[in-house]
Amino acid sequence: MRYHGRGGPVPIRRDTDRLTLLHRSFIRAATASGFRRVEDVNGPDHIGVGVVARNVVDGVRQNASMAYLERVRQRTNLEIRGEAEVDRLVIEEGRAVGVMLTSGEMLHAGHVVLSAGVYGSPAILMRSGIGPADELTSLGIDLVADVPGVGAHLAEQPFFAVVFAADPANLMERKPPLQTMMTVAEPGSAGRPWLHVFPTTYTPGAMSPTGVTFEFAVALLKPRSRGRVTLASRDPKVPPRIDVNLLADPWDVASMVEGIRLARRLARTAPLASLYRGEVFPGDAVGDDADALTRVLKGGVGPYNHANGTVRMGPRSDPKAVVDESGAVRAVGGLSVADASIMPTPPSTYPALTTMAIAEKVARDLRTQLYAARAAVPAVATGAA
Repeated sequence: MRYHGRGGPVPIRRDTDRLTLLHRSFIRAATASGFRRVEDVNGPDHIGVGVVARNVVDGVRQNASMAYLERVRQRTNLEIRGEAEVDRLVIEEGRAVGVMLTSGEMLHAGHVVLSAGVYGSPAILMRSGIGPADELTSLGIDLVADVPGVGAHLAEQPFFAVVFAADPANLMERKPPLQTMMTVAEPGSAGRPWLHVFPTTYTPGAMSPTGVTFEFAVALLKPRSRGRVTLASRDPKVPPRIDVNLLADPWDVASMVEGIRLARRLARTAPLASLYRGEVFPGDAVGDDADALTRVLKGGVGPYNHANGTVRMGPRSDPKAVVDESGAVRAVGGLSVADASIMPTPPSTYPALTTMAIAEKVARDLRTQLYAARAAVPAVATGAA
C-alpha cells in the first residue's frame, strides 16, 4: 500500500485473506447498509469499513519495548534501570539538569526527555514545581513555573459494548477476536471521523442464553468532554487524581446514543442476521429512544484507553499550551516531553503508533540540535602554520 513502508521497526499484519465468518459478515452488512468498503483503514480516506491493520505477531501485540528497545539493549551508551521510579525533575537556574528518583538518587542529564505517559508526565511536572500555581503551593510544592495547562485538557474517548446472543452452530470461529473496523463520518461534515463501530468476540459466552456471544463496540473519536489530572499529594507514592469526565458534554452523549442505534441495526442486517439470536446488553427490553439509551450508556460507558492531552502542544499564543512543536517545555530549558500527553487533540485512531511517531520526531529534533551545537563550537587552534 502506498502509504506504508516495509522496513520500519513495528511489524504490521492484516488478516485480509483469513477473516472469520463474523468479520466477513460485518463487512457485507455494513456495505449493504450503505457504508463504503475501504481497502486501507489507515490511509487518508478511511471513512467506511475494512480490515484492521494490527501490530500483532503470533498473538502478541508488539509494544515499543519489543519494537525499539530489544534491538539496542547492548549499546554501550545506553543504561536501562528497572524499578527506578522518578519523583521529580532537578531544575537549576531555570533548566532541567536531571531527575531525582524516589530512592533519593539523582541522575544527571544534559537534556531530560520525559516519557511517563498521559498521567505520569503531568504528575512529575507538578511535583517538580511546573504547573498551576495555586494547586502546587497548596501542597507545599515550591513553584518553578506557573503553567496552568499541566494536567488540564485530559481527553479520553468513551467506549460502549452492545452484546448479542449468537447462533452457536454458525459462530464457531472466535479468534482472532478483532479483524475489522468501521469509521463513521460525523453527519453533515465533509468526512470528519466521528465513531468507531466494530465487532469482537471478547465477551464470555456465559452471558448469553445460547452460550455464545458477539459484541459491537462503539467509540466516539472526537469527544468534546475534557477531564483533568491533579496531585493528591507531593508524595510520589500517592497516585494522582484522574478525572476522565466521560460524557460531560451533551454532544458526546447524543453521538454515542446514535452509535448504539447503528450497532443494533447492523446486528440485525443480513448476513449478520443469520448469527444474531437476540440482544443481551442493553437487552431487547430497552428501546431505541434517547432517554432509555442514555441511561444504559451512562451506566455502562468506559474508556477506550486512548487518553491524551494533559501536557498539550500549542503555539505561544495559547496560554494553556505546555510544549512547542518539538515537544520542548516552554517554561523550563533542557526539558522535552515525548508521549501521548502532548497531543493537542485526540487522534481518530489507536494512539500507540502515533505516540511512537511523536517520540521519533522528538528524538530527531534533539539530535539535530545536538549536531548544530557541536558544529557551532569553534575549532581549537593547534598552532600549525
